[in-house]
This record gives sequence, structure tokens and C-alpha cells, in this order.
Amino acid sequence: MPHGSKILAIIAVVLIFFNSGSAARSAEADEAVGVAQTIMTAIIQKEFDAVWDQTSDWYKKRVGIQKQAFVANWALSRQIFAPLKSSNIIDVQFTTSDPTGYIGKIYTVTFLNEYENGKTYERVVLTEEGGKFRLSNFFGAEAK
Repeated sequence: MPHGSKILAIIAVVLIFFNSGSAARSAEADEAVGVAQTIMTAIIQKEFDAVWDQTSDWYKKRVGIQKQAFVANWALSRQIFAPLKSSNIIDVQFTTSDPTGYIGKIYTVTFLNEYENGKTYERVVLTEEGGKFRLSNFFGAEAK
């Protein structure tokens, strides 16, 4: 094999190696987005037992909350929301640490949700636990 062909072959192997990692990350991100959509749907439909089931043990221990209090807090905080008109994912981010001290895979999926009585930005934060992405935090704010 001529010298130039060897260099091209090495470059091809390196590109394949790096692209296989981004393909895996892309599949992982798709999985995280799917989980976030499932959780957001459960929140919108006020299925808070299902949200509890999708919540990480890490979060439950850190916050020190029991299921009944978790469900009650969600029910109280979501009572002002009218029926959903539309929901769109506007951002997906990945990191491996956050201010809480968590170290590991973290995806944040931000939605712009329009309800009959207003718009909100709602962010689902997921961490990996036991090979599955689980809810680890949730944020919401009014969107103008």
C-alpha cells in the first residue's frame, strides 16, 4: 500500500472511531428525549404516580420526600394549568456534573408549553440510574 493510501486509511479509521461515539451519544440523547416526553406528558395529564415511578432514587433521597407528599406537591402546583394547546421541545443539553454535586450523565430537555391560560418553559432534568434515564429535577417559568 503506498504511503498516501496508508495515511488515508488511518484517517478513515480515526473518523469512524470518533463518529461511532457521536452516533452512540445521539442514540442516547434520543432515548433521554423520549423519557423526558413521557414524563412531561404524565405531568400535563396530572398522572403524578407515574411521575413518581419515573423519578430517580438519587432525587428522592436528596430531597427526602415520600410518595404521598411528592404527589400532593405536584397536584397543588399544577392545579392552575388549563388544558394543553401545544408542546414543543426547544432545547436539549448534556453535561456530566451540576451544582448539586451529581456526577454522571445529565440531560436537560426544555419544553415550550402553551396552555389555554398561558405559556410556560418547563425543563425536565434526567440522570442515568440503573441504565435508564430518570427524573432528577424539574423547573418551570412563565414564557412571554
